Amino acid sequence: LTVIPSGLAARVRGIEVHGSAVAKAVAGHRAALNLGGVSVDDLARGEMIVHPGRVAASHILDVELRYLRSAAGPLPARSKVLVHHATAQLMATLVLVERSELRPGETGLAQLRLDQETPIGALPDDHFIVRGFVATAAGGSTLGGGRLIRVLAPKARKGAPHAAAVGALAEARLDQRLGLEIRNAAAAGLAQDELVRRLGLPVTALAAPLATLVAGGELLAVGDHYLHAQAVAELEQKIQALATADGISREELRTQLSAALPVRAYDAILAGLERRGLVASDGDRVRKQTG
Repeated sequence: LTVIPSGLAARVRGIEVHGSAVAKAVAGHRAALNLGGVSVDDLARGEMIVHPGRVAASHILDVELRYLRSAAGPLPARSKVLVHHATAQLMATLVLVERSELRPGETGLAQLRLDQETPIGALPDDHFIVRGFVATAAGGSTLGGGRLIRVLAPKARKGAPHAAAVGALAEARLDQRLGLEIRNAAAAGLAQDELVRRLGLPVTALAAPLATLVAGGELLAVGDHYLHAQAVAELEQKIQALATADGISREELRTQLSAALPVRAYDAILAGLERRGLVASDGDRVRKQTG
């Protein structure tokens, strides 16, 4: 197993529930793990023990926040808060991504940006609580809570369509979520193992919906890497605009595209254009197909 966020490797020697050895523990049990490979001093409150590659360690999280009805006044666009997630307790900046303020009792989309160097191990649909630093008569220092929508989130920027993207993810089914995550990755696309880390689901749970999306033309699969059809179409248009009748070197053409585009995906997109007769390759040069 892997300890998140430290990255230490561990193995389970035994499991106990209320002091008795058991073969397994399930949700709701108060369990103790006898770990090999790490010592007690290596571990800290709030860390998670997970299967390798199954949970992402995030510094930025998109969330849906319910602001307490008993709050004394509006929640501003930016606030310093204490985040409680599982047993972790971390300082963060809470940023509203669609509103300038939240009134008491309202729910809105927000982003948690952890202030510490250490990220948090989390998954979509996990719950959290945020607290402020001034006690109120009704709710102590608690501001509200909610659920996580996206881990490994990009930093929300003013004027960007961030709220729309997060709102779509909040309501999406698994197949829709896969398409949205890959579309949001633009030309970089996402590999299968990255999707596992973002969703916390095994490859076996993702295989069927990914295959359906590829068969329906929404995704381009290059090995275990996926690009959304929207990103592919934009790249194809740019390639056709750059590939003149005189031709351009294959490598020079690639440098004119997004640096995030994987080489294998670039080759696959070029091959697709060639099959449709839109460009042609002459040795190391790519030219626009005419006539």
